[in-house]
Amino acid sequence: MSHRRARLSGGRARALEDTEGFHCADLGDGFRRAFADGLVTRDQLWVTTKLWNTYHAAEHVEPALRKSLSDLGLDYVDLFLMHFPLAQRFVPFETRYPPEWIFDPTAAHPTIELANVPLHVTWEAMEDTVRNGLARNIGVCNFNTALLRDLIAGAQIPPGVLQVELHPYNQQPKLLRYAQEEVRGLVAQLII
Repeated sequence: MSHRRARLSGGRARALEDTEGFHCADLGDGFRRAFADGLVTRDQLWVTTKLWNTYHAAEHVEPALRKSLSDLGLDYVDLFLMHFPLAQRFVPFETRYPPEWIFDPTAAHPTIELANVPLHVTWEAMEDTVRNGLARNIGVCNFNTALLRDLIAGAQIPPGVLQVELHPYNQQPKLLRYAQEEVRGLVAQLII
């Protein structure tokens, strides 16, 4: 199940995270009402969305973001994150959206099916979303130190954010040190 974070009142930072298209249409309805009622303007919001694993191939990255943008009723997102460093077999929007983990849930033996898409290919397509004005910033989630080093080594636009699980039982000191040196923003999530 997806998670959302929203804070749309109180006059302070107003941030919203939508996880890989889940609930985008509902959020888009809310945005349209909030804009129409004068509660907020687009520039008062920080909107984050994520690229799901089935859209890692270069030709699927921008269409996946455009689908989220259309559902959200927005022209751009402030942050576009690669949700996992894991590519899965493509599932067209028309077949099932959001696609979730299982390739074919109606199969006799439903499985997760992986795709052979290198992370740098996905990242280069995400860089294009910045160049095309669809995302202001790009970043990654659930990367370890080695994956992050490799990605940064070949990136034209380095990740602006690393979102990972950090808590007393999963402190990841090496990753934290490296991210503090090489990535502008670190978002830690406490998973209970």
